Amino acid sequence: MIENKLSFFFKHQILHFGGTIVLFYIGAQLVDLDSAINTFLGISALSWFMIAMSVPIIHQAYVWICWRSELCWQSISNTIGFKGYVIIFFVLIISRLSAIVLCFVDYGSLYKPGLLAWILSIILLSLPLFFNSSVIFFKNINLQRKLNVLSN
Repeated sequence: MIENKLSFFFKHQILHFGGTIVLFYIGAQLVDLDSAINTFLGISALSWFMIAMSVPIIHQAYVWICWRSELCWQSISNTIGFKGYVIIFFVLIISRLSAIVLCFVDYGSLYKPGLLAWILSIILLSLPLFFNSSVIFFKNINLQRKLNVLSN
């Protein structure tokens, strides 16, 4: 049993969340997308940047609030349930793909990548893909079993 629930709810989270906001501010100061003329779905590159930066912060806050409030007060179990949590969680995960849209809208604003940059990108992308696939496929934990909660 957690003795001081409110203290546990905020333990180490304020520093983490505050650091994320500071990094968001620094990132917003470093970009100059006001002059970018490219748009996608009628949304400017600057707006796509703000969306791509805000979604992970919203997702982080959602997971923090849901899990800590569940551990302290069983608030998820008593309200939306785990299925509701998972549905919103996956909507936020899919929303993180807005960063990919930003890449296409703002393509070439820094530099045109050469062959070395493409090779390095593929190598760096292969590492998280391998680790994610090894967790899902190689340890007999397939995606259907992990998401079985949605079919009940």
